[in-house]
Amino acid sequence: MMDDRSWIESVDTPVPTERASLLTITPVERFHPVPHDAATVASDEDAYHSLVNSLRQQCIGEEEHVPCPLDGSHRRLIYCDYTASGRALRSLEDFISNQVCPMYANTHSVASATARQTAHFREEARDRVKQYFNCSEDDSAIFCGAGATGAIRKFEDMLIKSRVFAPPKSERKLRRAVVIVDPVAHHSSLLPFREMTRLYPLGKGVKSRAVTGSHVELAKTRTSPEAIEVELVVLPLDSTKGIASVEGLREVLEQ
Repeated sequence: MMDDRSWIESVDTPVPTERASLLTITPVERFHPVPHDAATVASDEDAYHSLVNSLRQQCIGEEEHVPCPLDGSHRRLIYCDYTASGRALRSLEDFISNQVCPMYANTHSVASATARQTAHFREEARDRVKQYFNCSEDDSAIFCGAGATGAIRKFEDMLIKSRVFAPPKSERKLRRAVVIVDPVAHHSSLLPFREMTRLYPLGKGVKSRAVTGSHVELAKTRTSPEAIEVELVVLPLDSTKGIASVEGLREVLEQ
């Protein structure tokens, strides 16, 4: 009986080019070409507003109405949760539904066309993020779940596994992390570390000078020389005074 190896040939079949890139077929660029040069966007105000309007029109729920409990009428919904959640963009949702989901599979295999295609999507997304943030070869882009909360939880897990969270008088002489938080930052970035402060409280200290353009006053803590400082800061810090001084903030953090 002959060994049927036709499945091996199918594994080596090239991935269709129309699905090989997140960029060539992304619906966002079909709605409006996105300039890659930031200076071009800044110099062409009309193009910028056109792009923003096209994105605004794609927001799912933009024309949603909600019933009023007093008179039973319906009024247009005013969305007020952009800081924590944000809204879905129709072009991105359509792209995921029409392009990603049909070929969705695991990313740690090359034994099928679907797995290879999903791996292509993942790696291109990683490269685009690193390019956007001007990352070097020493930087890593790590997938960590949904939203900023997922990123914070991933960062927290990395600190725990590296043993930086430990009492200052630990018998194992592990390092201790000191978390300096911005009091006006969104609570979603603070909650994971608030849970830890019950176990590893910050030491007592005196207040340092405030940063221009913010309400932040950092407290000096008594820690060991091996302590690692983690700064959680959001810019702009004070919406009533404008963007805070980055240099001033850096000087205070270095204290």
